[in-house]
Amino acid sequence: MKNVLKTPSQRFSCDDDCYKFMAEIKWPDERFVCRRCGNTTYHHGRSPYSRRCNKCKHDESVTSGTMLDKLKFPILTAFNIISCLATRDTGISSSKLAGNFGIQPKSYLAFRYKVQQAISLIEQKPLIDAVGLGVFSMESIEYDNWCRRERPKQRIAVAAEIKGTTVNRAFAWVMEEDTAHYLSPFVKRFIHPQAHIFMIERYGFKQLQREHKLMTFVHDVPLLSEYFKSLRKGILSDTYCLTYDHLQGYLDEYHFRLNSRRNSYRNFDRVIKVMMQVKKEINK
Repeated sequence: MKNVLKTPSQRFSCDDDCYKFMAEIKWPDERFVCRRCGNTTYHHGRSPYSRRCNKCKHDESVTSGTMLDKLKFPILTAFNIISCLATRDTGISSSKLAGNFGIQPKSYLAFRYKVQQAISLIEQKPLIDAVGLGVFSMESIEYDNWCRRERPKQRIAVAAEIKGTTVNRAFAWVMEEDTAHYLSPFVKRFIHPQAHIFMIERYGFKQLQREHKLMTFVHDVPLLSEYFKSLRKGILSDTYCLTYDHLQGYLDEYHFRLNSRRNSYRNFDRVIKVMMQVKKEINK
């Protein structure tokens, strides 16, 4: 997209700027195919940048069929939220962010879950070289009276690509069941086959070693343990309403920012493109 090195606030100053940008994504090079009849000719519809089919007269808005449809607040506010979630540092609570954007916390959280779903669909490069792998426990997650589901064990698999004395990139995966076989798809998805894995717990080690030969058992990887402490602190300080159902979304969001921090301005475009192409139903 154009001007990707500018911040979203520099690129979008009003709703019209946002609708124009989304129209360019939805109908590149002015191409249009009616979702109802397949016709390819159109004229302008009722809402900004919408298109009305010349044949069946179906009026399609720029957000129709996307994850940005039927918002409860202005589209510019949605863009600002996406920009914040894709590029900012952690440490700001959801309630404070909702207040900053002038919307109700419940509306903010519902939209944030949509953004997190989009982030989960963005492909990221697998970890390579030296990778620390461990299974940790997430505790002390608070619930409120409208969003409640209790899980006594919230074990999280964490893999971190270690460069020198720092964590370069990382991924985390909520263990849906407290069984070792849930580690296998995590390793296959997020760790390169040629990576050398240092596993700090014998949790499924033998099974994984058969599938991924470059594995070594160690008693501790201090950098990985310290990383999880920072991750846990960042996740728990970031929201006032975090449940097991949405924990994976917060982990995906956290690592999306971490892994692409060197090109953070491009993160906004990547998220918007996914939200314009896919419509997901969100459990509220």
